[in-house]
Amino acid sequence: MDKATIYFAGGVLFIATILLFVGLRNPNREYHILYILIGSLAWLVVGIAYINLLLSDKKRQELSYERINQIKQDWIEHTIDLSKVKIMYNSYFRTEVTDKTRTAGLNNLVGRGDRNERTVEVNHSNLILQFNIDGKTVNQIVQTQKDSKTLEMLLLIKGSTSLYVNPDNFHDFYLDLEFLQK
Repeated sequence: MDKATIYFAGGVLFIATILLFVGLRNPNREYHILYILIGSLAWLVVGIAYINLLLSDKKRQELSYERINQIKQDWIEHTIDLSKVKIMYNSYFRTEVTDKTRTAGLNNLVGRGDRNERTVEVNHSNLILQFNIDGKTVNQIVQTQKDSKTLEMLLLIKGSTSLYVNPDNFHDFYLDLEFLQK
């Protein structure tokens, strides 16, 4: 779910809540039924959309697991030795703001804004895999969010993984890297 959808739903719920309070406001013991209905309907629509989104995500995830299991059963399996995998490191430093209070504002005002920030090292690693399918060498680059030491340890522990090739189309393959997600 993207940020625009979240902001839109939040705005609708905010307006719906205001309409409900206006409708329930009772200085003369009169209720504004139209505001109550519109606010309740907006809450109901956003709630149903949210439940539908949760169910569709769960169904999509189940379908992808079913598809992967079907691939593992039907396609031709090849073993890939992970000790021959090359790891390309990409490490950089990023400044993050750690303090957003009034004190931080005063620190910025007097020229000590560096007290509100910290430098964080960000590690991204790419795996470069080379394997042969039908006599042709295929290069596969897999991007991960893991740091290099963790990635090296995972590759050493796993040792090998499976490559599943579609027997009808050798350009269609699935590389089993589920161990990287743990």
